[in-house]
Amino acid sequence: MIRLLSGPELADKWHKLRPLIDQALEHGGGAVTSHGLFLQCLGAVGQCWIRHEGEVCITRFEEIEGKRQLSVIACTSPGLLEFLPECMNIFEDFARFNDCKRTVVYGRKGWARALKEYGYRETFITLTKEV
Repeated sequence: MIRLLSGPELADKWHKLRPLIDQALEHGGGAVTSHGLFLQCLGAVGQCWIRHEGEVCITRFEEIEGKRQLSVIACTSPGLLEFLPECMNIFEDFARFNDCKRTVVYGRKGWARALKEYGYRETFITLTKEV
């Protein structure tokens, strides 16, 4: 069962979770850091979800074009695809409960394939080049 960590639980477990989040963020565009996500999770913006040791997801509330959304920022798990249906159902219910109009997943191309059967569609891509 995936569950949302409280602030004190997050503070207590962060030394074990941070390397996992850093590893997940290595594949991102560098727009966020684990420290920034930690601070958001301690506040009212971000959320840290765990299932078992090594299975962590970070979400946060965002406002885009006047619509509140729950965005999945980072996930790391050796067995993520196995608990993906449970995970997405919980995130979608959490989003609805918190008056979000949509859920969004940021990530690599593989997310588009993995989430297609759950009704998610690719709406844009980000291209980068180091100069």
